[in-house]
Amino acid sequence: MTMPKDRMMELLAKSLDQLEITDGEESDVLVCRLVTEPLYMNDNLVAQCADCMRMIQHRPHAPKTPRKVCDECAFKNIDKDSRFVITEQSLNDLQNFIKKQGEH
Repeated sequence: MTMPKDRMMELLAKSLDQLEITDGEESDVLVCRLVTEPLYMNDNLVAQCADCMRMIQHRPHAPKTPRKVCDECAFKNIDKDSRFVITEQSLNDLQNFIKKQGEH
């Protein structure tokens, strides 16, 4: 089951300060959202989840090295020792996106 967009925005806003900023290239997995219509950000790229093959979206400047998986597949493998990182550009994009969602 996909998380409702408003719940995702709430969780993102609360958790952004807990993310480590990095270029992300050393990460194993890039967690992506399932494709939406319209895309969350109009310049997002579309790919396939490496695990379930569903269509996902990610930022055009996302790290190239990590496997790209949907949030549902990624969350199945998260444990207490999981490390969460974000690129500086993605953090800025998310903060702006959350701000715009609050204005609507």
